Amino acid sequence: MEIIVTILIVVAIAWIVIRFTSRPADYTDEKGRTRCGRCKKIVYDDGETAHSAAESAVTRGTYLRAYYEGRCGEWHLTSQEPRC
Repeated sequence: MEIIVTILIVVAIAWIVIRFTSRPADYTDEKGRTRCGRCKKIVYDDGETAHSAAESAVTRGTYLRAYYEGRCGEWHLTSQEPRC
C-alpha cells in the first residue's frame, strides 16, 4: 500500500512540474505575426516594442496599451483599462 501511495505522489509531483513549467511553443499565424503558444495572443519581443505598437494604435484612434503577461512571460497589447 505504501508503494502505491508513493507512486501516486511522485506522479502528482511530476504532473505539477510539467504542467506549470512547460508551455506550448510560440507560432506564426496566417498574417505572419508571432503568437503565444499558451494564450494565443500576439507576442511582442520586449516592452519597448509593445509600447511602440500601442502608441501607433493610439495615433490611429484605437486605445491600446502594452502589458506583461506573467503567466506566459510575454508582452501583449490590450484595449482594457488597467485595473486598480
